Amino acid sequence: MESIKAKIYLFIIIFFVVTECLVFIAINSMFSLYAVGMMVWVSVPWIYVALIAALTKHKSKLIALLVAAVIAGAFGVGAIIDAFYFHLDAQSGLVFIFIPLWQLIFLVAISPLLLLFKKAHP
Repeated sequence: MESIKAKIYLFIIIFFVVTECLVFIAINSMFSLYAVGMMVWVSVPWIYVALIAALTKHKSKLIALLVAAVIAGAFGVGAIIDAFYFHLDAQSGLVFIFIPLWQLIFLVAISPLLLLFKKAHP
């Protein structure tokens, strides 16, 4: 069970660091208050996943949380890369506001579904 938690925390760190790097590349100034605010806002979904992982004891629920975190993280990083490198638009900056919000909504909506997973492994 600890190895699954370690994988969840590893994915949290990977998606957080990649997203933060994309934020800093787009902002061009990592010492502005906007950058600090975006850093905090982008970390909110991953703090939520870390909290749920810390409170969950069952292996099957942790696996489901890992899958949900990977889906949310891949969606977020993919959307940010798409908005800034493939479909650059005047509204591309809004992706930093709405992607963490959509990730958080997805993860909060998935959380009650974790109760459906039974204790399959000791």
